[in-house]
Amino acid sequence: MSTFLVALSTYVLAWATVTIEEAQPRATIEAQVNNSINHGGVMSKISHMSGALASVLLLLIILPVLGWVTFLLWTLCFVKTAYEFIEVVLYQLLEKMRKKEEEELPV
Repeated sequence: MSTFLVALSTYVLAWATVTIEEAQPRATIEAQVNNSINHGGVMSKISHMSGALASVLLLLIILPVLGWVTFLLWTLCFVKTAYEFIEVVLYQLLEKMRKKEEEELPV
């Protein structure tokens, strides 16, 4: 039950962060463009994954067999999402390093 409360709290906090970020004035778009990671997208995915986990944990309490099956599916979805996120972050990091290296080379 405590795991459910942690997952639910994570969902609520991530959802609130995404909602507040969307309500910010458009003047901060330049700051977001300069930042290489899309924090809104990351927080949105965290919100969705933790909300789904909370539902799966409730199902695990009510119907254990079906709960374990859905927990396995949730785990697969989580691993796929984490892999895609890490792939994007590593690509952005390599691009930054490549641009920095090109700037340092004398012409």
